[in-house]
Amino acid sequence: MPDRWLRFFVVFVFSQAIAAIACSSAHAQPSKAHPWLASAPGEFVRLIDRGNVQIVIDDERIRKAGKSALTLFQFVVEYDFKFRHQPLGFDTESMTWKSKVIAWMDHPKVRLEHTICLPSNFTPATPWESKLLRHEFDHVAISTDPRLTKIIKRALQQRHEWVAEFPQLTAPNDPDLRKCVYEKVVSEVKLLEQLVQSEYDRLDQET
Repeated sequence: MPDRWLRFFVVFVFSQAIAAIACSSAHAQPSKAHPWLASAPGEFVRLIDRGNVQIVIDDERIRKAGKSALTLFQFVVEYDFKFRHQPLGFDTESMTWKSKVIAWMDHPKVRLEHTICLPSNFTPATPWESKLLRHEFDHVAISTDPRLTKIIKRALQQRHEWVAEFPQLTAPNDPDLRKCVYEKVVSEVKLLEQLVQSEYDRLDQET
């Protein structure tokens, strides 16, 4: 059973409105730190540091999401992925090649990042006392919960075994197998994505 090592640098973006897997360019990119961050009270400083929080003005993104404001949750995962595969042959009924794949991740590193998008007409005299900004930081508190980080790492390190099907007439080559493993990673992370999204949605429903 041949072994292969894969190194991926993957960025997963989470939003209150739309959860998607994308490159970092999908995350709102501020040109400089918002001045409010420098005046944040201690209780917020901890969340800002732990979640690498940026604040931006983004009316268009908020409008599309149908929200008063928007918190984007992003975690960057860097890892080595090792997998083994055992060819099972060509299935003449389904016209697919099948291969048993066993894959696991070694020592994933997770970095949290958040972007809070606010509307341009949000100009409170005391922003850190405003319900809107506090609500968005409640979202940050959810995704920076240390228990969530442990769940993410535990899930990413699980050993996965499945029978992969390749709808092609030739035996799967190395790029085919790499693509298959990557797609498995994406599917597993979507489950984590749904976990975070459900907690964000629950908070919005309660408040």
